[in-house]
Amino acid sequence: MDKIKKQLEAEKKRILQEIKSINNSVSEASPDDNAEFFDDVDNLNQRIENLDIKDKLKLVLKDVESALSKIDKGSKGKYGICENCKKPIEKKRLETYPFAKYCTACMNKLENEE
Repeated sequence: MDKIKKQLEAEKKRILQEIKSINNSVSEASPDDNAEFFDDVDNLNQRIENLDIKDKLKLVLKDVESALSKIDKGSKGKYGICENCKKPIEKKRLETYPFAKYCTACMNKLENEE
């Protein structure tokens, strides 16, 4: 469990750094600094893409923090238990995605519903 916790902590740190980097790049390209900012479609598209990536990173960060919280709570935290079917998540899946909330079967069902 310590190995997984270290992986999650490293992932959290990486995500926070990436979000900070995006924040810096977005603020550097603010309209106040460049009057032609909104005329430059490429810059606007890049800013939108960065904000979309940032939103996705925040979702992953939430899952990482949830997994860390479950680990910290011990057996009451239910780390490694599928939030859908309540069965254990496969070890291989947790090794690949230590912040997984669903077992492979439930994840496949959810993806097919979308």
